[in-house]
Amino acid sequence: MKRAGLLSLTFIAVLVCGVIIAGCSRTSTSQPSKLATPRTQAGQPTTQAPQPKDMAAEPAVKIEAYYPVNAGHQFIIDYLKGIEKKYPGQVKLEVYDTQSPEGRKKWSSTGLSCSGVFVNGSTHHEITRNGKTETVDFLKRMDDFWTRDDFEAVVKQLLEKAKTEK
Repeated sequence: MKRAGLLSLTFIAVLVCGVIIAGCSRTSTSQPSKLATPRTQAGQPTTQAPQPKDMAAEPAVKIEAYYPVNAGHQFIIDYLKGIEKKYPGQVKLEVYDTQSPEGRKKWSSTGLSCSGVFVNGSTHHEITRNGKTETVDFLKRMDDFWTRDDFEAVVKQLLEKAKTEK
């Protein structure tokens, strides 16, 4: 009887550890991250994204992804690499491995509390589909908290905007 109880406690402990290791990949929030907004050195939100010095040399869409580079997250990184390949010269991807000291340091400077993807400096975007405006946040795990359709809509919207501004 004691052995069965000990086995049950061990199973529960292993399960809890698994949930902890998975971290925030399964938690949800109904509000956008306020810390994902680009900030000045004084900590105030910026009103404009910095303008690139040479518009021809800069991609229209810059993606910065902050995820652990491991088997559980590789599909997200592969997906983002596919977006970069789909729009050569227009989309630039940087992936920061949050399990490496350098990636963790860079991640900690973003204000994120979990994994996420910045597109042109923000994780929070508005998209218009079928005449309706929707808000999307590229925080946490793709396919659980945000969709590929949302991401591609934002990328296409930003590429269109860049075309009309030229």
